[in-house]
Amino acid sequence: MDLAKLFKRLEKLLGSMKFAIWIIGIFTLIMIIATFVESFYSVDFVQRLIYKTPLFMLLQGLMFLSILVATLNRLPYKKRLIGFYILHSGLLLVFIGAFITYAAGLDGQISLNPGEPSNEVILGEDRLYLHNHSSKKTQQVALPSTAFAATMDEKLGPFKVLNYLPYADSAIIWQQGVQSAQTHYSSAHYRLFNQQTASDLYLDLRPKNNIPANTKMGPLSVAYYPQYMAKCFTPSGVAFLWNPELRSCQLLSQFKNIIKTEHKGVQSVTVSVGEKRLKFFPALSTYPLNKSLQKDLSTPFRLFDPSLFKKIPILMLFGDQVAFVKNGKWQRQDFNDSALALPWMNFKIELIKHSRSEILIDDYSYRAPKKVGGQEATVAKAVLIELDGQRQWVSNNSPAEFTHRGTRYSLALGKKKVILPLEITLQKFLMKKNPGTNNPASYESFVKVFSKEGTTPAHIYMNNPLKWDVFTLYQSSYFEAQGGQYGSILSVNFDPGRFLKYLGSLLFVLGCGIHFFLKNRKSKTKEMKTKTLLEHQYAATWSSL
Repeated sequence: MDLAKLFKRLEKLLGSMKFAIWIIGIFTLIMIIATFVESFYSVDFVQRLIYKTPLFMLLQGLMFLSILVATLNRLPYKKRLIGFYILHSGLLLVFIGAFITYAAGLDGQISLNPGEPSNEVILGEDRLYLHNHSSKKTQQVALPSTAFAATMDEKLGPFKVLNYLPYADSAIIWQQGVQSAQTHYSSAHYRLFNQQTASDLYLDLRPKNNIPANTKMGPLSVAYYPQYMAKCFTPSGVAFLWNPELRSCQLLSQFKNIIKTEHKGVQSVTVSVGEKRLKFFPALSTYPLNKSLQKDLSTPFRLFDPSLFKKIPILMLFGDQVAFVKNGKWQRQDFNDSALALPWMNFKIELIKHSRSEILIDDYSYRAPKKVGGQEATVAKAVLIELDGQRQWVSNNSPAEFTHRGTRYSLALGKKKVILPLEITLQKFLMKKNPGTNNPASYESFVKVFSKEGTTPAHIYMNNPLKWDVFTLYQSSYFEAQGGQYGSILSVNFDPGRFLKYLGSLLFVLGCGIHFFLKNRKSKTKEMKTKTLLEHQYAATWSSL
């Protein structure tokens, strides 16, 4: 087929009114569907499903071509079409500005902890980060912008990335593991319940497993220890020193040169272990504390004293045994077929499963992010990776560490990051609440900006953003930081296509007005001509009579 004829037919099609109506109709239908889906699912899901798909981008591209060709087909310039030219030029500028913003713009968030400088902007794109602790280098792989589960075949260092779940549900399952007969590592599943509530406890002793060995349920602390440690908790109720490296426990009374002191009602015990003197505060912690009252992690020893748990209830589990403090003494029981009664709020506990050959792991499956009660629910993201034939899930809630050929690696699922050419420090965060409630009425940030030009203070609040160079920072949200303080979340925006979008919008409105005015004037002129013609015909008729 002649290319010139083909191009002419394509030009005629793209510039036709019929094509424009079809494109606008399809676009409107998709927007209606997107709005309907957004009422049931999260905004991010709809963006991945519709707005950020190649098909939707193609549809917008066809709309741009339709407007462009329709405008070019009406050249050379005709005075009567000036409104049409301005209107369509405005639409074209809006499309061009939107594309420039999409390709070169920036839209993210920066989190500011009180007093800590930050220049890291978090964007919306998902990334899997790999950190090599030996070389101190970090690699990353981009994850697909999909609304559904995606199969991948990407290499990231020694790891292979297999699957990506943008929305995932987690479940804890048992899996056969390679286990040495000499190791004390084990996994257990318990159920803690009373007449009002019930909760499953999944505990694991492996240090690099995402399943914890300790947890809290309100005021109750739950600790999972190796089975061999159960023998240390005798009904005598005396304190003992535990050495996890030697897997031994020794009564505190067997040590020499024990010094017991008391200051402001807090008792301390100093014990000489070899050439090292360890100072414990039995009512505060099982760990020895240094002069700054911080945990001394240079020694493996821990002191277990029933006095520590008089006011702090703790449940200690050892696989098929359980221990707790009652009336100031250790109570140790074996699990049988029935549940064991606990001394708090009529709670009972039963052992579901305990194993040294099987391990507990996090397993993930896809789940679309439906809204709950009209609110968006928090949903995890997960990536399935493989190392030396072993597969494991890594989620945004649980980073993982691996050792491969003597090198330690960390894997974390996060967002794409961009570094700003300036640093911002939150000096003060002010939040005003609605009278009689804890609901925030407004919040504002007092910050300092550090750049090449020097240090500049700034006050950011609603409708008063910080404009710095090409960046605009808006007050977005806040979060609870340590020490009862609040941190601030700022939206960071760079919109290089903004001027074209504003100019295009102005031209669109102006073009609509001119087009309406000219069309209305033409209609009135035609009406006047028709009226004059009728009057002349009427007069001619009367004059002939």
